[in-house]
Amino acid sequence: MSGTREELKMRASTRPTHPVVNHSPSIQEVKIYFDQKGMPECEANEFYQFYEKKHWTSKKGYFFKDWKQIAYRWIAKVVKSHPSLFDRQIH
Repeated sequence: MSGTREELKMRASTRPTHPVVNHSPSIQEVKIYFDQKGMPECEANEFYQFYEKKHWTSKKGYFFKDWKQIAYRWIAKVVKSHPSLFDRQIH
């Protein structure tokens, strides 16, 4: 693969890109996940509505690759802010 820097840039820019597949969870999937972590249904609803309004995208507009990772951080933040309400680990 030889060529000048400009030729290499040109080849790279013309490569086909793979679309990002956005798997937005259903409300039922979110409720199940939150229930498995010992969280109330109202918290699952709040999480779902928050990210549904944002179309499951980050501040920069990228689709989340794994909604469960975002949910885990949400749950961890809730548990940290109200530790006395929860008597079990979220793992």
